[in-house]
Amino acid sequence: MAKRTDIRSDPQFREFFELDSHNTSTLYFSPIKIAETDQMPIGVRDFIYVNDKAWMFVALSDMKLTSRLDSYLTNVNLPWEKKRPENITFATVGALLFYRVGVEADGKTWNFTRLWAANYPS
Repeated sequence: MAKRTDIRSDPQFREFFELDSHNTSTLYFSPIKIAETDQMPIGVRDFIYVNDKAWMFVALSDMKLTSRLDSYLTNVNLPWEKKRPENITFATVGALLFYRVGVEADGKTWNFTRLWAANYPS
């Protein structure tokens, strides 16, 4: 039996191995899409939703290897270079976003309010 719940809950995996006919007590989580957004500046690596607090943390990262390498090289401060002042911006490689999540009275419309974001050069 697969130990990873994301694989075990996949409908094609369950059907192929006929899991439901062999063991009906198998617990699995079948995710459903409740909302979507196209407002993320770079790719989503992971997220966590804290239901009882209505918080969502989203970890972002540039998905293209060439872009990541370019950003890393741009952000490197070589020993013979002057140290960059704090107010100089760097190329973002990743970010952590924090949202307050709300649901409209109809129960179908979700609102995501970004409260803060932290960008990272590496």
